[in-house]
Amino acid sequence: MDFASLSGATPFLLAAQLGLVDVAKALKAITEIPKRGCDKAIAKVSQRGHEDTVTYLLDLCLPLEGEACDLSEAVRHASAHGYENIDTKILEHAKSQKVLDLLSLDALICQAALFGYESQTKLFLQYGADVNTVMNQRTPLQYAVENGHASVVHYLLEVGKADVDSTAEAETDAPILLAVSKGYEAVVEDLLVFGADTAVRTRQPQHGPEGVVHLPEALHIAIWDREAAFAEMILDIFYTKATGAVLEDLSAVLLDSRRDVPRS
Repeated sequence: MDFASLSGATPFLLAAQLGLVDVAKALKAITEIPKRGCDKAIAKVSQRGHEDTVTYLLDLCLPLEGEACDLSEAVRHASAHGYENIDTKILEHAKSQKVLDLLSLDALICQAALFGYESQTKLFLQYGADVNTVMNQRTPLQYAVENGHASVVHYLLEVGKADVDSTAEAETDAPILLAVSKGYEAVVEDLLVFGADTAVRTRQPQHGPEGVVHLPEALHIAIWDREAAFAEMILDIFYTKATGAVLEDLSAVLLDSRRDVPRS
Protein backbone atom coordinates (compact mmCIF):
# COMPACT_ATOMS: atom_id res chain seq x y z
CA MET A 1 0.00 0.00 0.00
CA ASP A 2 1.46 3.37 -1.01
CA PHE A 3 0.46 5.51 1.95
CA ALA A 4 2.68 8.34 0.74
CA SER A 5 0.25 8.90 -2.12
CA LEU A 6 -2.56 9.35 0.40
CA SER A 7 -0.88 12.07 2.44
CA GLY A 8 -2.83 15.27 2.64
CA ALA A 9 -6.19 13.58 2.06
CA THR A 10 -9.09 14.41 4.33
CA PRO A 11 -10.33 11.57 6.57
CA PHE A 12 -13.28 11.06 4.20
CA LEU A 13 -11.08 10.77 1.11
CA LEU A 14 -8.55 8.64 2.95
CA ALA A 15 -11.27 6.15 3.91
CA ALA A 16 -12.64 6.21 0.37
CA GLN A 17 -9.24 5.62 -1.23
CA LEU A 18 -8.72 2.62 1.05
CA GLY A 19 -12.07 1.16 0.02
CA LEU A 20 -13.63 1.62 3.46
CA VAL A 21 -17.03 2.63 2.16
CA ASP A 22 -18.86 2.28 5.51
CA VAL A 23 -16.29 4.48 7.21
CA ALA A 24 -16.58 7.03 4.41
CA LYS A 25 -20.37 7.06 4.78
CA ALA A 26 -20.08 7.58 8.55
CA LEU A 27 -17.62 10.45 8.03
CA LYS A 28 -19.90 12.03 5.46
CA ALA A 29 -22.60 12.28 8.10
CA ILE A 30 -20.42 14.29 10.47
CA THR A 31 -17.94 16.14 8.24
CA GLU A 32 -18.08 18.37 5.21
CA ILE A 33 -17.43 16.53 1.94
CA PRO A 34 -14.47 18.06 0.09
CA LYS A 35 -15.36 19.85 -3.11
CA ARG A 36 -12.45 18.27 -4.94
CA GLY A 37 -10.60 14.98 -4.73
CA CYS A 38 -13.36 12.46 -5.39
CA ASP A 39 -11.93 11.72 -8.84
CA LYS A 40 -8.54 10.81 -7.33
CA ALA A 41 -10.22 8.62 -4.75
CA ILE A 42 -12.20 6.87 -7.50
CA ALA A 43 -8.98 6.25 -9.42
CA LYS A 44 -7.41 4.61 -6.35
CA VAL A 45 -10.32 2.31 -5.57
CA SER A 46 -10.80 1.47 -9.26
CA GLN A 47 -7.21 0.26 -9.36
CA ARG A 48 -7.91 -1.95 -6.33
CA GLY A 49 -11.25 -3.24 -7.56
CA HIS A 50 -13.50 -1.85 -4.79
CA GLU A 51 -16.69 -1.74 -6.83
CA ASP A 52 -19.04 -0.73 -4.00
CA THR A 53 -16.83 2.24 -3.09
CA VAL A 54 -16.64 3.33 -6.72
CA THR A 55 -20.44 3.23 -6.93
CA TYR A 56 -20.78 5.33 -3.78
CA LEU A 57 -18.19 7.91 -4.85
CA LEU A 58 -19.62 8.28 -8.35
CA ASP A 59 -22.85 9.57 -6.83
CA LEU A 60 -20.79 12.31 -5.16
CA CYS A 61 -18.60 13.03 -8.15
CA LEU A 62 -20.69 15.65 -9.93
CA PRO A 63 -19.57 18.69 -11.93
CA LEU A 64 -18.14 21.36 -9.62
CA GLU A 65 -17.94 25.02 -10.60
CA GLY A 66 -18.42 24.15 -14.25
CA GLU A 67 -15.67 21.49 -14.27
CA ALA A 68 -16.38 17.81 -14.90
CA CYS A 69 -15.04 15.19 -12.53
CA ASP A 70 -11.97 13.71 -14.26
CA LEU A 71 -12.55 9.95 -14.42
CA SER A 72 -10.01 9.14 -17.14
CA GLU A 73 -7.44 7.79 -14.67
CA ALA A 74 -10.06 5.67 -12.92
CA VAL A 75 -11.33 3.98 -16.08
CA ARG A 76 -7.76 3.40 -17.26
CA HIS A 77 -6.85 1.65 -13.99
CA ALA A 78 -10.01 -0.46 -14.02
CA SER A 79 -9.40 -1.48 -17.63
CA ALA A 80 -5.76 -2.42 -17.02
CA HIS A 81 -6.83 -4.76 -14.21
CA GLY A 82 -9.82 -6.26 -16.01
CA TYR A 83 -12.53 -4.77 -13.76
CA GLU A 84 -15.33 -4.70 -16.31
CA ASN A 85 -18.11 -3.80 -13.85
CA ILE A 86 -16.20 -0.77 -12.63
CA ASP A 87 -15.51 0.34 -16.19
CA THR A 88 -19.21 0.04 -16.97
CA LYS A 89 -20.20 2.14 -13.98
CA ILE A 90 -17.69 4.85 -14.84
CA LEU A 91 -18.72 4.93 -18.49
CA GLU A 92 -22.39 5.20 -17.60
CA HIS A 93 -21.63 8.03 -15.19
CA ALA A 94 -19.53 9.83 -17.81
CA LYS A 95 -22.29 9.40 -20.36
CA SER A 96 -24.89 10.83 -17.98
CA GLN A 97 -22.63 13.84 -17.36
CA LYS A 98 -21.92 14.17 -21.11
CA VAL A 99 -18.15 13.82 -20.62
CA LEU A 100 -17.46 10.55 -22.46
CA ASP A 101 -15.09 12.40 -24.79
CA LEU A 102 -12.79 13.06 -21.81
CA LEU A 103 -12.13 9.36 -21.20
CA SER A 104 -9.84 8.66 -24.20
CA LEU A 105 -11.87 5.67 -25.35
CA ASP A 106 -9.54 5.08 -28.31
CA ALA A 107 -6.57 4.57 -26.00
CA LEU A 108 -8.69 2.35 -23.75
CA ILE A 109 -9.66 -0.04 -26.56
CA CYS A 110 -6.00 -0.39 -27.52
CA GLN A 111 -5.17 -1.23 -23.92
CA ALA A 112 -8.00 -3.79 -23.71
CA ALA A 113 -6.87 -5.43 -26.97
CA LEU A 114 -3.27 -5.51 -25.75
CA PHE A 115 -4.22 -7.35 -22.54
CA GLY A 116 -6.79 -9.58 -24.25
CA TYR A 117 -9.84 -8.29 -22.34
CA GLU A 118 -12.63 -9.24 -24.74
CA SER A 119 -15.52 -7.94 -22.63
CA GLN A 120 -13.89 -4.54 -22.22
CA THR A 121 -13.00 -4.39 -25.89
CA LYS A 122 -16.72 -4.84 -26.58
CA LEU A 123 -17.61 -2.26 -23.94
CA PHE A 124 -15.38 0.48 -25.32
CA LEU A 125 -16.60 -0.14 -28.85
CA GLN A 126 -20.20 0.15 -27.65
CA TYR A 127 -19.41 3.52 -26.11
CA GLY A 128 -17.86 4.90 -29.27
CA ALA A 129 -14.17 3.91 -29.47
CA ASP A 130 -12.67 3.88 -32.97
CA VAL A 131 -11.92 0.26 -33.92
CA ASN A 132 -9.13 1.37 -36.28
CA THR A 133 -7.51 3.95 -34.00
CA VAL A 134 -3.73 4.04 -33.61
CA MET A 135 -1.72 4.13 -30.38
CA ASN A 136 2.06 3.72 -30.33
CA GLN A 137 2.12 2.58 -33.96
CA ARG A 138 -0.45 -0.17 -33.42
CA THR A 139 -4.18 -0.53 -34.08
CA PRO A 140 -6.35 -2.52 -31.64
CA LEU A 141 -6.30 -5.42 -34.12
CA GLN A 142 -2.51 -5.37 -34.32
CA TYR A 143 -2.26 -5.38 -30.50
CA ALA A 144 -4.61 -8.36 -30.24
CA VAL A 145 -2.94 -10.27 -33.08
CA GLU A 146 0.60 -9.68 -31.89
CA ASN A 147 -0.27 -11.02 -28.43
CA GLY A 148 -2.28 -14.00 -29.64
CA HIS A 149 -5.67 -12.96 -28.24
CA ALA A 150 -7.77 -14.99 -30.68
CA SER A 151 -11.20 -14.15 -29.20
CA VAL A 152 -10.46 -10.41 -29.25
CA VAL A 153 -9.19 -10.66 -32.82
CA HIS A 154 -12.39 -12.42 -33.87
CA TYR A 155 -14.61 -9.84 -32.16
CA LEU A 156 -12.77 -6.89 -33.68
CA LEU A 157 -13.13 -8.41 -37.13
CA GLU A 158 -16.66 -9.82 -36.95
CA VAL A 159 -18.47 -7.24 -34.84
CA GLY A 160 -16.13 -4.27 -34.85
CA LYS A 161 -15.52 -4.52 -38.61
CA ALA A 162 -11.86 -3.71 -38.11
CA ASP A 163 -9.67 -3.31 -41.18
CA VAL A 164 -8.18 -6.80 -41.53
CA ASP A 165 -5.08 -5.39 -43.21
CA SER A 166 -4.69 -2.45 -40.86
CA THR A 167 -1.14 -1.17 -40.66
CA ALA A 168 -0.82 1.80 -38.35
CA GLU A 169 2.58 2.99 -39.49
CA ALA A 170 5.01 2.25 -42.30
CA GLU A 171 7.33 0.50 -39.83
CA THR A 172 4.76 -2.02 -38.59
CA ASP A 173 3.64 -5.24 -40.22
CA ALA A 174 0.09 -6.08 -41.27
CA PRO A 175 -1.85 -8.36 -38.88
CA ILE A 176 -1.45 -11.48 -41.05
CA LEU A 177 2.34 -11.14 -40.97
CA LEU A 178 2.40 -10.54 -37.22
CA ALA A 179 0.29 -13.67 -36.65
CA VAL A 180 2.44 -15.84 -38.91
CA SER A 181 5.71 -14.65 -37.40
CA LYS A 182 4.39 -15.30 -33.87
CA GLY A 183 3.06 -18.75 -34.73
CA TYR A 184 -0.60 -18.11 -33.88
CA GLU A 185 -2.34 -20.59 -36.15
CA ALA A 186 -5.90 -19.90 -34.99
CA VAL A 187 -5.38 -16.16 -35.46
CA VAL A 188 -3.91 -16.70 -38.93
CA GLU A 189 -6.90 -18.81 -39.95
CA ASP A 190 -9.36 -16.19 -38.66
CA LEU A 191 -7.58 -13.37 -40.49
CA LEU A 192 -7.69 -15.40 -43.69
CA VAL A 193 -11.42 -16.04 -43.26
CA PHE A 194 -11.96 -12.28 -43.08
CA GLY A 195 -9.98 -11.69 -46.24
CA ALA A 196 -6.48 -10.78 -45.09
CA ASP A 197 -4.17 -9.88 -47.95
CA THR A 198 -1.33 -12.38 -47.77
CA ALA A 199 0.51 -10.64 -50.58
CA VAL A 200 1.50 -7.76 -48.30
CA ARG A 201 5.20 -7.40 -47.67
CA THR A 202 7.02 -7.28 -44.36
CA ARG A 203 8.57 -4.11 -42.93
CA GLN A 204 10.84 -6.14 -40.63
CA PRO A 205 14.36 -6.86 -41.94
CA GLN A 206 14.86 -9.80 -39.55
CA HIS A 207 12.48 -11.80 -41.73
CA GLY A 208 14.77 -11.55 -44.70
CA PRO A 209 15.82 -8.86 -47.17
CA GLU A 210 13.03 -6.82 -48.68
CA GLY A 211 12.50 -6.68 -52.41
CA VAL A 212 13.89 -10.17 -53.06
CA VAL A 213 10.86 -12.41 -52.77
CA HIS A 214 8.03 -12.29 -55.29
CA LEU A 215 5.64 -14.72 -53.64
CA PRO A 216 3.33 -13.78 -50.75
CA GLU A 217 5.38 -12.46 -47.86
CA ALA A 218 3.44 -14.44 -45.24
CA LEU A 219 4.79 -17.63 -46.78
CA HIS A 220 8.31 -16.23 -46.84
CA ILE A 221 8.09 -15.42 -43.10
CA ALA A 222 6.80 -18.91 -42.34
CA ILE A 223 9.74 -20.43 -44.18
CA TRP A 224 12.28 -18.00 -42.70
CA ASP A 225 11.07 -18.73 -39.15
CA ARG A 226 10.94 -22.46 -39.89
CA GLU A 227 7.20 -22.63 -39.14
CA ALA A 228 6.54 -25.74 -41.21
CA ALA A 229 2.83 -25.99 -40.37
CA PHE A 230 2.23 -22.40 -41.40
CA ALA A 231 4.24 -22.79 -44.56
CA GLU A 232 2.14 -25.78 -45.54
CA MET A 233 -1.12 -24.02 -44.68
CA ILE A 234 -0.26 -20.85 -46.59
CA LEU A 235 1.15 -22.83 -49.50
CA ASP A 236 -2.11 -24.77 -49.70
CA ILE A 237 -4.03 -21.50 -49.92
CA PHE A 238 -1.84 -20.09 -52.65
CA TYR A 239 -1.26 -23.25 -54.63
CA THR A 240 -4.77 -23.04 -56.07
CA LYS A 241 -4.46 -19.31 -56.80
CA ALA A 242 -0.83 -18.84 -57.71
CA THR A 243 0.37 -18.12 -61.20
CA GLY A 244 3.12 -20.13 -62.78
CA ALA A 245 5.60 -17.34 -62.08
CA VAL A 246 4.79 -17.38 -58.36
CA LEU A 247 5.23 -21.13 -58.18
CA GLU A 248 8.61 -20.85 -59.87
CA ASP A 249 9.65 -18.22 -57.33
CA LEU A 250 8.43 -20.49 -54.55
CA SER A 251 10.83 -23.24 -55.52
CA ALA A 252 13.75 -20.82 -55.50
CA VAL A 253 12.82 -19.37 -52.11
CA LEU A 254 12.45 -22.81 -50.55
CA LEU A 255 15.91 -23.75 -51.77
CA ASP A 256 17.45 -20.45 -50.64
CA SER A 257 15.82 -20.68 -47.21
CA ARG A 258 17.02 -24.23 -46.66
CA ARG A 259 20.52 -23.23 -47.70
CA ASP A 260 20.79 -19.96 -45.75
CA VAL A 261 18.86 -20.67 -42.55
CA PRO A 262 20.30 -23.20 -40.07
CA ARG A 263 17.87 -26.03 -39.39
CA SER A 264 17.10 -26.72 -35.74
